[in-house]
Amino acid sequence: MDEYEQFLKKIQEGLLQKESEPDEVQQTTSRENLPRQKQSQQQQQPQREQQQHQASQKSEVLGSPSFQAVYDGICQGIRSSGTLDDIMKDFQALKTDLERVKYIAEMAEIKAMTLEENYAKKSEEDASNYEKVYEMLVPNEASASKALEVMKKCVQKTPVADTTNLALRYMKRAWASLLLEHFDDAKVDAKRSLSLNCPEDLLWNSFEILGYCSARIQDNKAAEHYFQNALENLRKSTVVNEIKATVAGRIMIVFKTVKAKKNKKVSKEEEERVKKRIPQVSHGPHEAFPSASSALDFLITEDRGRCTIAKKDIKPGDILMVDTPYCTMLNPESLSTHCYHCYTRCPTPVPCTSCAKVWYCSEECQVASWGGLHASECTVLNHLMDPGIGKMALLAYRVMTTIKWRGLQKWRRQIENLVEADVVEGEEFYMEEQSLGEAKHETSPGKPFTWEGKYNPRDYRTVLRLITNSTKRTFGDMFKRAITAVYLAHCLRLTGYFGPDDNEDNIIFAASLLLRHLQGGSCNAYEISEFDVGSEGIASTKMIEVGGALYTTISLTNHSCVSNTTRYSVGDKCVLRATRSISRGSEVFDNYGFHFYSVTVNERQEALFNQYKFKCMCEACKWAWPLYPHHPAETLIFRCPAPSCGGPCCYSSSSRSKCNMCGNQQQYTKFVQELELQLSSYRDALDKLRNDDPSSALPILLAHQAFLDRHVVEPVKHYTDIQEATKQCYNYLGNIHQLRQTITLAQPQYRPPPKLKAAPRKVVMHQ
Repeated sequence: MDEYEQFLKKIQEGLLQKESEPDEVQQTTSRENLPRQKQSQQQQQPQREQQQHQASQKSEVLGSPSFQAVYDGICQGIRSSGTLDDIMKDFQALKTDLERVKYIAEMAEIKAMTLEENYAKKSEEDASNYEKVYEMLVPNEASASKALEVMKKCVQKTPVADTTNLALRYMKRAWASLLLEHFDDAKVDAKRSLSLNCPEDLLWNSFEILGYCSARIQDNKAAEHYFQNALENLRKSTVVNEIKATVAGRIMIVFKTVKAKKNKKVSKEEEERVKKRIPQVSHGPHEAFPSASSALDFLITEDRGRCTIAKKDIKPGDILMVDTPYCTMLNPESLSTHCYHCYTRCPTPVPCTSCAKVWYCSEECQVASWGGLHASECTVLNHLMDPGIGKMALLAYRVMTTIKWRGLQKWRRQIENLVEADVVEGEEFYMEEQSLGEAKHETSPGKPFTWEGKYNPRDYRTVLRLITNSTKRTFGDMFKRAITAVYLAHCLRLTGYFGPDDNEDNIIFAASLLLRHLQGGSCNAYEISEFDVGSEGIASTKMIEVGGALYTTISLTNHSCVSNTTRYSVGDKCVLRATRSISRGSEVFDNYGFHFYSVTVNERQEALFNQYKFKCMCEACKWAWPLYPHHPAETLIFRCPAPSCGGPCCYSSSSRSKCNMCGNQQQYTKFVQELELQLSSYRDALDKLRNDDPSSALPILLAHQAFLDRHVVEPVKHYTDIQEATKQCYNYLGNIHQLRQTITLAQPQYRPPPKLKAAPRKVVMHQ
């Protein structure tokens, strides 16, 4: 079946191209369940289509078409008019993104489209309803967790100008946290309540909460101060005497235990433990590429395009890049749990002052986000997160709002010339192919990849020059992306992005750039990840994709299914770190989420080609390395240590006293003894890792890795095991989420004063 017949079939099904479903960002996690995932996606497709259709109908009723409604309308128009042949022929003849979006803009469905603001608005009525549910839940200890979640929604829906209700609801959220013994969270919300227009008659609630929280960490002076304020304000309040007596008695139980007692001293080590530090690159920063190590070089080769080469020998554990994103986005599924600005978890979230959709971890992040990007997207956020528009839509939109219209105008002529040069020279002149294997600098020379000035990851031109693979995309893929780009340009227009320059020519110019970024994002976007550690420690971990970002320095690396680096996130920064030895002149390889040991060769190559438009021919693909755990009877193969030999030897028969190939006895025996010591150290490292002590395990693992790189032959299960164990240790150094009862790294453990646990559970709230 040729491309035309395939596309016609999809038109008849009401879809232009399955490839144009939401793009995936590059993953660090393995894809063991890829076949099962595909089957699950196929089973869920009808349900997803029905949900999208319902969302489209709802949006049309509101008077502003969703992306899915616009897209479905174009599909329907093509289907009913029988013009597929002409449209396909005309569109494929277009050579530039500007021509493509102009073509889409002339379609009747686009001309008839009128977008309106579409976002989750504040509502006192909704907030009051949530508050009523909270009042029913909070007296029951078993439902305290549900009460907390309900009050979060209540706070988010409360109009920001209503500071009295907002203060009361922060106070109530603090009580729910206190019932759950989330003392730090309760303290934050109680202070927020006091900072707002809290009624004087109820101030004692917040002071009482702060007293319990301070006593919890044995800050006894602060606890005494807060309890005194609570009692004083309680005395002044108009609550009935029965409540006053109950509350006063409850406070005095703990007050007596902290009065006149010395504070617990917090050591400097404990203070340092709570600070998240951005690591520094090994060997010092590169002079021209400041996000990268000086141990790296960047080349352009005929067979691999842009690539990253080791200028010197790199050891396991070396930090090769710490890249700042050009722009970022938070995934819709993380909106309720993570800060929309810094992507950390926010147990005491602060809502946006305008919408009821996003959360922030602090007032500082709230202000920074509004002054940065959120003000340009808040009123159209539902458009940008339409289920049918794809993940790359918000990221492409944010590329534009990061540079802003004035910035684009300043660079417009240079941008147009650069894009025109791409077309003349061949779309992917500088970046034709991705990984083709463990090539050496000496055997595959290339010219230096140069940049005017420093290669600043916050420079818009670095994003503009990301690979797009436009010449390799199918008609359906490019057609849907072009529709998406025009739709996003109209969203920009709706928010006043163009200012006084609001005209059709400028909208089309912006749409052409959006189309370029939709393509570049699908090949170059990376995830912002979080390492989730369950109640069983290292045995119950998983990597969560919180959001996505464009890291333009790390994008200079190519892929291999047997990579020599791994990535993890620290805040919104991405750290690229060596997992094995990389010799001078060898290429530095990243992995896009398809490891040789978890996904078959055919599945890896198909998935990589569908998204990234290249056929991987790394060593593992070329020689069809086996899946994990390889063979049950697999043994460790090492090279004979004799310089004149280097022949393969089997560790399982290490009782031999000499090499069968060269007969060397002294060096052979000494090496086997060293290997046995290394394996013993490795087992000790695994024990430390199982006991949640990654900082002690990591140096041992890195030393063992360096030993393996010198002597062991791949592929072998043991080599894969140590690679995964090393990655787990790295993950502990990045964004991490642990259940409260298992946290040992971020906060010191304290014993509460007597009766403290029981006291808050008898709280009587009065309003």
